[in-house]
Amino acid sequence: MLANVRSLRNKIDELQAHCNLQWAYKEANLICITETWLDHTITDAELFLDGFGVPLRADRDNAKSGKKIGGGLCVYVNTSWSRTANIRETYCSPDVELLCVSFRPKYLPREFGKVTLIVVYVPPSGNDARAADVIVDCAQRVQASSPDSPLFIMGDFNSCRLSKSLPTFQQYVKCATRGSKTLDLCYGNVRNAYKACKKPPLTETEGEVQGEEKETEELVVVSESRESTEHNANQPSTSGSEGAKEKRSDSLAAEIYTETKAMCEESGVSVKELYRKHAKSRVMEDFVCESACGARSEADSSSDSNELKRKLLFPCVDRMLSELEKRFSGISEELLQGIQACCPTSALFLCEPAMKALAAHYHIELKSEEVLIAKNFLRRKMEVVLVKDVISVYNLLDCDRFPSLKDFDQSGFDYSS
Repeated sequence: MLANVRSLRNKIDELQAHCNLQWAYKEANLICITETWLDHTITDAELFLDGFGVPLRADRDNAKSGKKIGGGLCVYVNTSWSRTANIRETYCSPDVELLCVSFRPKYLPREFGKVTLIVVYVPPSGNDARAADVIVDCAQRVQASSPDSPLFIMGDFNSCRLSKSLPTFQQYVKCATRGSKTLDLCYGNVRNAYKACKKPPLTETEGEVQGEEKETEELVVVSESRESTEHNANQPSTSGSEGAKEKRSDSLAAEIYTETKAMCEESGVSVKELYRKHAKSRVMEDFVCESACGARSEADSSSDSNELKRKLLFPCVDRMLSELEKRFSGISEELLQGIQACCPTSALFLCEPAMKALAAHYHIELKSEEVLIAKNFLRRKMEVVLVKDVISVYNLLDCDRFPSLKDFDQSGFDYSS
């Protein structure tokens, strides 16, 4: 998630509320913020976010930037995604501010040593060419030390662009981020890894001091990991996802509540009512009274059902839908089939078409003749030896005879774990 907040200190409470209540914020791996307007007088403790901790900061150096107010960068790291984060370098000049951070997420394919993020802010008054040179130099240093690792560059670029300097990088943000302009960009060396969508901006606190830049506050840009190709991203949801959507209905919620209450009554479990029915008032019952306010209606019989639906069922179904769409569609579905091809009890065991997606994901060159020989070899072994899991298959394969299959089985085990 990326946002230009133009002063973080007076928006930290609102950001915390979003992280508590909105799924997009709460589940974001990273929250990258430009124009924090922070300095040494503001402590990390004042910027603490539940689930993220304190940010990694690069406050503006007034002496180096030649400006008295504005600027500054920071990155919040979701502790459920990565507990290891290190600042590689920072840079500040009148042309660009830069914060380079490396991470070691809890799950990362074995061929990647780490993930690196470069957050930048290019002021409107900065020189675009000099700013691009600084950013590209930093990116090249990162790639020299970790040539195969994912590298992403995001931030407020204003009019600066990196397409010519970094031709192998893809720019993911296609939507306007401030008015009709796209000033906030995200570059990466992983093709089609992300797509961007807009979120409403954090509100401006009344009486907030304005900096030297006079543009209107920009929208927050959310980048979510999707399928690795646009073709897969445009594929319709799987049947599992469609089936889950049907569960988000009032009729099913009412049915679940009725069945649950009946089971409790049969088992002698007391049901605590969420609403108490109020006794009818007998005051002036012999008179006709008309009132425009103050009337208190009784709770209807569906009150508990509505509460169950709103607080329990629908949030659970929404989370299920999100996980289904993320894990079991497009390229993820193909990778899972590749994992099945590693398991000897699966109908797809050593099925070459099912193995291709996982092999391509791990850059393994499968050989058809090797797969064919392995099928016959393992079929004979399974007649005399119990082969029940991926580890058993891996131990039976010889490195010299089946080098690519050994790598494939190892990849399937790593991905599934």
